[in-house]
Amino acid sequence: MKKLFIAIVSFFFFTFSKDVITVEQFKADQTLLEKYLYQCKNGEIHPNDLICLNAKKAKRHLLLDAERARLSAK
Repeated sequence: MKKLFIAIVSFFFFTFSKDVITVEQFKADQTLLEKYLYQCKNGEIHPNDLICLNAKKAKRHLLLDAERARLSAK
């Protein structure tokens, strides 16, 4: 019985777990970033999910990198 319970819990854990996209992956793929930012803003994904937090962090990093590049070019 104990093994059956562990098997069922493991099945649900692996079936319903989402892949988490890292900040670096978002920074490398602008299309993916925009897609997830839209889903987070639209309510399709909860704004406090790790994937939304990573997307927002990647957006901030990209904005900061662009600002640094602009300032260093002057």
